[in-house]
Formats: sequence, C-alpha cells, structure tokens
Amino acid sequence: MTIFIDGYNLLKTVLQTVITEQDRTTFIKQLQKYASIKNHVIIVVFDGGSLSGLYQESYGQVTVLYTGKYTADDVIIERVSKMPKSQVLVVSDDRMLCSTAADSGYTSIGVTDFYWYVRQALQPQKDKSTVRSQSIKTTTVINEELDTLLMNERLVVTKKNDSYDALKYKDHSNKVSKRERTLLSILKKL
Repeated sequence: MTIFIDGYNLLKTVLQTVITEQDRTTFIKQLQKYASIKNHVIIVVFDGGSLSGLYQESYGQVTVLYTGKYTADDVIIERVSKMPKSQVLVVSDDRMLCSTAADSGYTSIGVTDFYWYVRQALQPQKDKSTVRSQSIKTTTVINEELDTLLMNERLVVTKKNDSYDALKYKDHSNKVSKRERTLLSILKKL
C-alpha cells in the first residue's frame, strides 16, 4: 500500500506546537520503522522548502517531498491520481483534500487515527492475544480450599482481536457500504 501524508497537517495536530527540524526528523524516523514493519511505501508531503520547485528526499520506503511554491494538497492530489485506487491511503485532516480524494474514489483517514496505528505498530511486541482476568467467587459458602485456590490462581483467557469492532455495524442487516468495506480492508493493513 502507498500512504500519502500531509506532513505539516499531521505534525501540527499531533504535537500542537511549532514544528522544528528535529520534530520532522524524528517523525520521518518513526515512519521509516513503521514502513519497514508493515511493508508500506510512505510519501510525506511538506509545504514549502528551500527550493522554488518540488524537492524530494528518500529514506528507504519513505519519500519526503517539499513542495516549494506548490501546496501539499495539490501535490498529493496530483500524485495520488496516478495510482490505483485500492492501494492508496491519504492521511490528512484537511477537509478539502479528503473530500477531493473521496470524490476521486480514494480512501482517506484522519491524522490522529493514522498516528495511533503508527504508535501501535512501534510499541514493543507483546502477546496481545491473552488477557489476564481475576477469578471471582460467586457464592457465600465458606470453603477454605476453594478460597485458597481462587486467591492463588490466575485465569488466562484467549481474546479475539477486536480492534475493528467499533467500525462494524451492530444492526440486523449487517450490510456495509463499498466505501466502508474498502476502509476496513485498508485499516486491516495498517
């Protein structure tokens, strides 16, 4: 999958402060790790730059574009339009950019949601399939052997990965639109 990111839009939303060169560098390093873990191609587009035209830097699977005199939105739309719709994700909170992408059949996601997926992927790997729970006594009968067993024993329950349940409909029809199926398919890849 190819992910196009409105760079300053994401950084300003996540950091909520003035963006420094160090912030950009740290962000690009995070994206490099994420891209290698998930095997995605990431194109980060930043408004401006020192040159009047488009300037590009490559860092493995991450390409950074500085737009010069153009806007990041224009560059993203122009680049995205040359790609297959099913393999592209646009990351931005800019309504106009997301609307233009959607009108052209491309999927977009907000920057906060995308950054959550990045942080999840970069966290140290734990066994996410188990959940520890407490044993609860449901009777008032005093039984020292049972009480001791309940106090000392931990029950490990295997839990189904339900990270996408919030996106599924709970109604009886179980019908999901084509746009929602596409979004679910892309989110599973993130």
